[in-house]
Amino acid sequence: MNKELCFILDNKNIYLDHILVDYEYVPIFFLCKDDECQYYLALCTDIENGEYIVVKISLLSVYNLLHGNIAMRDVILNQKIFWKVVSGDEIKNDIVNEYPIDYINHQDLPEKDAKFKILQKHIKEYVQKFDKEFFASEQYDKEKSIKFRRYNM
Repeated sequence: MNKELCFILDNKNIYLDHILVDYEYVPIFFLCKDDECQYYLALCTDIENGEYIVVKISLLSVYNLLHGNIAMRDVILNQKIFWKVVSGDEIKNDIVNEYPIDYINHQDLPEKDAKFKILQKHIKEYVQKFDKEFFASEQYDKEKSIKFRRYNM
């Protein structure tokens, strides 16, 4: 399978994993992964100028996002840092700046209580595949263990 390179952040190649929302075939809200399978969430803030906000997110955050357990904007705002990316003529020429999350422009983010909804078959299939991987992951085992201890003490 060919991986589509989207960004280079901190000298890591970040590849498209799945488009969650597009506008006239342009991805505007999508998941990416690096070579270590770390997830990133990208939000296009200016289609004409190719400007993006990108955050690194945990498996649990991806799960909660995909299942509508958390607002889309909160997934972004819960991170410590974000990258502002302005597309160049080639990915290696992108302008990439890292900022503390406090510097983010809230007007660029999805509406306050907007939660992701599965509206297309390809997204439903992606979520089912993701869930299988998530429930088999070490992070899920840790979360389950923490919740078990919390409720059984």
